[in-house]
Amino acid sequence: MVSMSIVHLRESLSLGTDSATPKASRARFGSVLLILAALGLAGFGLAEWIVPGDNEPVTYRTWQGPEAGTLGRDTQVATTDAEWRTLWSSLRRDAPPAFDPSRQTGVAILLGRRPTPGYHIGIIGTEQRGDRIIVVMEETRPAHRAALPQQITSPYAILLINQSGAPVSVEQRVRD
Repeated sequence: MVSMSIVHLRESLSLGTDSATPKASRARFGSVLLILAALGLAGFGLAEWIVPGDNEPVTYRTWQGPEAGTLGRDTQVATTDAEWRTLWSSLRRDAPPAFDPSRQTGVAILLGRRPTPGYHIGIIGTEQRGDRIIVVMEETRPAHRAALPQQITSPYAILLINQSGAPVSVEQRVRD
């Protein structure tokens, strides 16, 4: 389709069919090729690499476990020391790490009920996008033919993000 467009544009911009000067035709043709190249780069996701956006990585620590005791998917955010202690104690028995609400945000990602062990949350990363903190995660599932006991689990991940004051969103990546 792109090659057909280029051929069509080349034919319409050829020197014999246009009353414009040869320099104007070449300039117009060059502009069209530049636009097509930009569209091609955008389509392949390379435009972000060439002209980076405002995404800034944000550092974090993470803890995971197989049993959150919840039925459904959920995301919980802690912005105060009390919220952090409540979030932590609802999922873990050990003492929570130190929390500074002026420079940290706590996040719990709960997958909900799963029929067997082997499910867990893979944190791909965190980044600042505009005024939001984005947590990118992936649900890892057990191998298709794995022989696992039929035991209900509810995996979770807790993140302590070194950023405060911004709303948090969780994006899930799906692996084919």
